[in-house]
Amino acid sequence: MELVVTYLELRSRPNFQAVHMPEDLKFQIEKLSATQYLTLFRQIGEPVKWDDRKKCRLINYRRC
Repeated sequence: MELVVTYLELRSRPNFQAVHMPEDLKFQIEKLSATQYLTLFRQIGEPVKWDDRKKCRLINYRRC
């Protein structure tokens, strides 16, 4: 199996448009333990193979 790594380069400033935010919108910071974070990471990331970089051998890390 050949590993292919790609990178994206932003060559110009994005053209963001203003978005209307409801006045009653509230944000809350979540504080997760390491175990909770890793569980969430695995639940979301495993189907899309986010953890492939963790599986690289140390010798080949720069190529992964």
